Amino acid sequence: MHILKTVLNKLPAALVMATVLAGCVQTTPTPSNKPVLAPAPTAPQPPKVVMDLQPPVWKKDHTWVYSDGYALQVEKVFPNGNAKLVRLDVPKTWVVRKAIFKQESSNPRAHRLVVFRTLDPMTLFKVQAGQSIHFIREYTKNKKLIRHKTSWTIEGKEQISVPAGTFDTWVIVMRTESLDTNWVGFERWWYSADVNNYVRMEYKYGDSQASSRVLMSYTH
Repeated sequence: MHILKTVLNKLPAALVMATVLAGCVQTTPTPSNKPVLAPAPTAPQPPKVVMDLQPPVWKKDHTWVYSDGYALQVEKVFPNGNAKLVRLDVPKTWVVRKAIFKQESSNPRAHRLVVFRTLDPMTLFKVQAGQSIHFIREYTKNKKLIRHKTSWTIEGKEQISVPAGTFDTWVIVMRTESLDTNWVGFERWWYSADVNNYVRMEYKYGDSQASSRVLMSYTH
């Protein structure tokens, strides 16, 4: 150690500093012969659907007339926003709706009243396109309890033309099945908030034939 110090003391200061710095310099690594792979291309993302599904705003005397003669008119709007709609084509037939969801209905053969749901169906207006809501629904039919498992699914947007005009719509599907029998029901709505109703609907209930209707005219 003494000899090393003596040697260093005799060297010029600049040479000592260069020797120290040389020990800190990293050498450039030898290039590898392995080929450099380009990053994998990312899959194109589908365009984001802007969610603007709005529930209907019922107003007294709003009227809708459909291709099969089915005709509805708002008779009364309740303080909670629900509405009673009467059938203009069938006497003594009406339905009470919370937005698009039936709360109560009556015709000369039956009276139905929803008494319980495991989920507020208005949640449908908060989900995104492609999502569904599911719930158990119980209602009375002529005072007999009926239990259904029901789902509503937002399939996406579609512009369609019907006799009443051309509309930007949300396609919404309802599926329901009895928890006690083999009965099943299906509805597909092309719903327009501008119309406050569907402008086209496909439907099938139980053993009946599948059918559809389109909007012929409406008044607001």
